[in-house]
Amino acid sequence: MRCISRSLAICLPDIHDGNLPGQAIGFMKLFDLIAGAPHRKATFSLSLDQAYQGQGYGAEALNYLCKIGFMYAGLHRIQGKYVTLNKSAAKCYEKV
Repeated sequence: MRCISRSLAICLPDIHDGNLPGQAIGFMKLFDLIAGAPHRKATFSLSLDQAYQGQGYGAEALNYLCKIGFMYAGLHRIQGKYVTLNKSAAKCYEKV
């Protein structure tokens, strides 16, 4: 078995063409995916520029990450880790 990880940039849409990515405001990553494991699970990390926190971008990005993980990667479980002092991250993760 081999371990796989995937990273994605979180970008605002380009103001001139909504189909093209614009400014990057953070990143998200699925890691600890083990190809061929019977219990397919992964861990996620998500980081947003402080100026864009609390505006729903994190929840939107995490929903997208879950869609990728469950629908396309065939995962059974996605778990996240965060610093316990980061109450807004905990609230966002629980909501999603």
